[in-house]
Amino acid sequence: MKINMEKDKNLYQPLIEIIDLILRKVENPPPNSDAISLHPSEISSFSNRNAGYEEMYAFLENLKRKGVIRNFYSTDAICKKFYINILDIDKKKMLKEKEEFCKKGEEETFYKKRNTLQSIHLITETIATERCRTIFLVLDEHFEIPIRFAVWNKKTGRSTYIKALFDIAYFANVPGKRVEYDKRLADCINNGLFRKRRIAKYMKTNKLQKPTLVKKSEDGNYLVLTGEVPVKVGVIQHIVPLQYQSLYIDKTK
Repeated sequence: MKINMEKDKNLYQPLIEIIDLILRKVENPPPNSDAISLHPSEISSFSNRNAGYEEMYAFLENLKRKGVIRNFYSTDAICKKFYINILDIDKKKMLKEKEEFCKKGEEETFYKKRNTLQSIHLITETIATERCRTIFLVLDEHFEIPIRFAVWNKKTGRSTYIKALFDIAYFANVPGKRVEYDKRLADCINNGLFRKRRIAKYMKTNKLQKPTLVKKSEDGNYLVLTGEVPVKVGVIQHIVPLQYQSLYIDKTK
């Protein structure tokens, strides 16, 4: 079975919308205030308000780490509003971020025209995978068919290549999640993953081409996503439809 996803759906659209919202409010700031406010409900691409809040928070954190904004703060969990002082926003860097996301969206649309996977989701109980034992992999939004992977190798105690892929896909360029380039690790992700029985069967049944998921970064120091297939990370309660959440049980506990 293969899901019919929206061919023109751009997974970077919510991020582009956040940037547009920030820039629009900077140009028309509220009277008698040095800060602008943001709320997930202002982003039409968010399908779920709670998930949108988490994604907006993570995205603003990433902008902060990259120096696009100096700081931001949020209200309590009920209101879930974000505030950014106008003087803390670097408009030039913000526009550059938007250009990069637009480019990635165009590349994503190009690759969707190929006969390959439409998406891969890596899902955990918590975004802090150091506290998890299992990562659930979902192909093409088939949330009813989660594929379990261990986070830690029982024999060596080291993290698995799925954990590395999770870190690579975790909101690009976050310092604590960077994965140093290793040819063997890259091969495990790009080839070993698709030799797994259930994944290999899915690819063969749907006559899909095997994509390349990761590559060496331009500076040669890290592994980064190729963009051929969108790889998204998240937590069970925010991504998995309620009717399937009972399938996401960590059986290693």
